[in-house]
Amino acid sequence: MRIRRRQKGIGFIGLSFVVIVVGALLLLGFRLLPAYLQFFTVKGALKEITHNPELKSAGLQEIRSAFDKRAMVNDINVISGKDLDIEKGSDGFTISANYSQQIPLFQNVSACIDFSASSSTDGK
Repeated sequence: MRIRRRQKGIGFIGLSFVVIVVGALLLLGFRLLPAYLQFFTVKGALKEITHNPELKSAGLQEIRSAFDKRAMVNDINVISGKDLDIEKGSDGFTISANYSQQIPLFQNVSACIDFSASSSTDGK
């Protein structure tokens, strides 16, 4: 009499499913990563401007111009100085950048991500 043993390991259908899921996650990651890298660059530029002692008493146009210069150097192309929300207070200023980015994934499917970054001279 022959004893049947259960197969150990993953079958072809299971392996195919794992490859498809991992491939979809990699595609999503590779498409979304540049948008997040750009967001962190924008956030860093805002922080540089608010911590620059030369810009503590600057006007709105000077702050926008400072951002545009940093945007040119850091290759920021999703937002410009005119899109910034700048609130001046008695002790400094706060800069906010709010924008959306639409990233095509495949065929007619896209991801829309809303980004919001802000920095103020008091470090908040």
